[in-house]
Amino acid sequence: MTRTARRLLAAAAAAVSALALGVPAAQAAPARNGVVSFVQDASPIGIPCVGSWSWEPNFIEADRTAWAPNGVQAAILDPNGALIVINTRTCAKRTVATGVSRFHGLAFTPDSRSIAISRNGDLFLISAGTGATVRKLTSTRLIVESDPSFSPDGKSVAYRREGAIWIQTIATGQSIRWRVGAINPQYSPDGTKIAYQVYEGDEPAYNRGDGRIWYAPVTGGTPKDTLIDANADDFVWSPDGTAFAFSAASTGENAYTIFLARTTGRIYQSVGGTPSSGVSWQPLR
Repeated sequence: MTRTARRLLAAAAAAVSALALGVPAAQAAPARNGVVSFVQDASPIGIPCVGSWSWEPNFIEADRTAWAPNGVQAAILDPNGALIVINTRTCAKRTVATGVSRFHGLAFTPDSRSIAISRNGDLFLISAGTGATVRKLTSTRLIVESDPSFSPDGKSVAYRREGAIWIQTIATGQSIRWRVGAINPQYSPDGTKIAYQVYEGDEPAYNRGDGRIWYAPVTGGTPKDTLIDANADDFVWSPDGTAFAFSAASTGENAYTIFLARTTGRIYQSVGGTPSSGVSWQPLR
């Protein structure tokens, strides 16, 4: 067998293995880390095709950013609840939804075709291209669901309901309570872990100065405290799964900036000025 034939056979076997695990072949290998994007004083930083300052003609006022898993599309949520999706190769932009909650997170599906948003207390899955509702993920009276995060195989979505993290099997719509006293779930890029912050009482722990980032196996087990900054607010995994980007108070109340830290807890870089939040991390494939 020639060397080329062996390479083709190995690639085919890897693709079959990925499909057997329910993971698209394109996502079987970890992504590389691209640009860290965030919002600094209502200006989107690190999103191609979008001006970072209000005097630029292509400026979009921002409250939150999100990168799609394909590393090409990016979403900006503005302070009025409008969701704009940008193709960062062609610079085409489209407002796909309005009335989106500013405070309850958003997430692309692993195939980058849909986005989970929070609206009127429930989670919806909408088309990233048209904004049409694909399905309603949750429907509860007088309870807010927020902060969605998809497993890399697209079969499950983790989200916050009050002071706990729930996981829904998308095919059946059935949800189980995964962990009490936890908020802000984030699936790891390999799908084996969920990172989160602790929650006790009527307010997030980071408001009390003890909101460190933890992670635990999806299947259960002993959680690990990363010891990352006690004031951590919003955060994301790096696409390669080795680090976190997060916003944290640097000099005082509301003086937040963006830090990068290894999953072991070692902070190795700060990016952006203050105030900064709404962080996301571009995957490169």
